[in-house]
Amino acid sequence: MRPHVVLTGLGLISSVGGDTESAARAFVSGARGLVELESALTAHLRARFAGLGCDPVVAARLGAPGLAAYDRHVILALAAAR
Repeated sequence: MRPHVVLTGLGLISSVGGDTESAARAFVSGARGLVELESALTAHLRARFAGLGCDPVVAARLGAPGLAAYDRHVILALAAAR
């Protein structure tokens, strides 16, 4: 017997939208989500551009106290899962 997988939802946070509907519209319209990296935290990187997730959308979607205690990648994963 082969195992089965059932998808029950879809979560997405991208540099062009904080949910599946807005990101899909942006992808279809050809929107670019890259920004120039200017932070001292990224100065050592060779990359000068990156696609960053929508932080205001993430904070609004989670609405949980104590978000500052988590790393950014954890917050993005929690928001996409929600």
